[in-house]
Amino acid sequence: MPAAATVARPEGTGVRNEKHRLEVDTVVLGAASITAGAARYLQKLYLAASVTELRHLLNKPPGWKGKITRLYVVVGTAPGGFVVDTITVRVNGADTAIAGTITGTATTLEVGGNIDVSPGDDIEVRYTAGGGSAAANVMAYVAVEDR
Repeated sequence: MPAAATVARPEGTGVRNEKHRLEVDTVVLGAASITAGAARYLQKLYLAASVTELRHLLNKPPGWKGKITRLYVVVGTAPGGFVVDTITVRVNGADTAIAGTITGTATTLEVGGNIDVSPGDDIEVRYTAGGGSAAANVMAYVAVEDR
């Protein structure tokens, strides 16, 4: 799970880690409910998930180079049964290798990775609920670090 200080910064303003001298920003997205059997895009402020892509601009100074290092997802209500829900981090409208599943009674997912990002890139999280999924109260945290 990301450090508590990072998770508490939903606007992506960053947390300075003096020991390792890296900047960690967290993009926090969520949704109160997910439609079973459908793909939805999570958004800021914990509003309803959207059927259309919701890209969140990575607002960094020119020349900055970074990477997405982690996806952490928490669901208040698990998908249930043998249902498999898939969560994918997308950059500029394309799926990345940072993806995973939440199945049955599981309520968390943590996936590491190393996806390069630059100023102006768009980051989004797609939550694809399996048929019959009961998943609700979804929060996703995407960690972005300096490279």
